[in-house]
Amino acid sequence: MMMMMTNIGIIVSLASLLLARHTASSSSSSSSSFNGEPKCIAVDSYSTYICTDDPVASRRAAMADPSLVDGEGADGDDDDGIVVSVHDVDLGVEQRIAGSEMEQLRIRNVLRRMRAYVEDEVLSRSEYEHVRDKCKNGHELCAFWTSVGECESNRGFMLDICPAACRLCLLSNINMMG
Repeated sequence: MMMMMTNIGIIVSLASLLLARHTASSSSSSSSSFNGEPKCIAVDSYSTYICTDDPVASRRAAMADPSLVDGEGADGDDDDGIVVSVHDVDLGVEQRIAGSEMEQLRIRNVLRRMRAYVEDEVLSRSEYEHVRDKCKNGHELCAFWTSVGECESNRGFMLDICPAACRLCLLSNINMMG
């Protein structure tokens, strides 16, 4: 009987320990989805970065500094309700947002993904250094064309004209046209 009580006590202690470890690991993983690896967010065109394991905190810190935002509110929105980047980055020709409500929604989604790609990949990773100046859109319909699948069906043209919208800037220095 004494042996059984000791075993039950050990099992309860192990269960408590495992629960505590699981709770600690799940709370730490929810605050950082990057497995503890620091993430650097470029905040201006002068190679200034904020590095942290919490990219949301980096963005908040960058947005909170009025010197990093060109005449906009601290939330990074301009007066038209279009989210703008805190970076002084030339993404090429301004994109036309027109068409049906669904087409406009798809174009805005492409633009959101493009901005995230530029901020999280192109400006943050060293392998993009040689293509940063080429990672831009050369036509006002790049986002629209991307939204209708042209990056996949007409890749050579899109890599040449719209690498930022296609989120394929690493391939933008490869001639796929011939």
